Amino acid sequence: MGSITKINNKDGSHKFKVKISRGDTIFCKSFFDEEDAKLYIFYKERLIDNMKNFEIPLHETLTLEQIFELKIEKTTKIQRKEIEDFNLSLSRLQTCFGKNKCYSEISIEDWTQAVKSIMHLKVYRGAKNKNGERDISLKSVKKIFAHASSCITFCQNMGFKIDNKPMIVIKNTINPLIKSS
Repeated sequence: MGSITKINNKDGSHKFKVKISRGDTIFCKSFFDEEDAKLYIFYKERLIDNMKNFEIPLHETLTLEQIFELKIEKTTKIQRKEIEDFNLSLSRLQTCFGKNKCYSEISIEDWTQAVKSIMHLKVYRGAKNKNGERDISLKSVKKIFAHASSCITFCQNMGFKIDNKPMIVIKNTINPLIKSS
């Protein structure tokens, strides 16, 4: 609850000091008009009480890159080759989704479309020249999505409330494609 203290100045004028306490936070402000002080208390208290409604949960602001970084940084027993594999998978997925798109904004349909896009990426066997060029294998596509799924599972275990969309796409799209080929 806010309080108003009337302070008399030497010249005979008044000012009104407002003090609002909420938990560990204290707000103080001075006004020349008592009505302004009351309005400030009314609106400031409502704003403080409703602030939770304006907060964006952390899991809604995570990007795919941040999810991968969390896995790589927080996993203690990870080999350099595995880090390279995770980073390669991330870069392949970023060609489909962009670099700074929030994970929560990427739908299952986007992930399914990413499978099709990644399947048409060219890879090179041996030397990086046109002679060894071929489409990426379905098993390699599955590995890319498995890396993403692993990172998301890691974040889920840390308490983030996010869906493992890559795992759904592996089960519903990639595995049936592998079985039919």
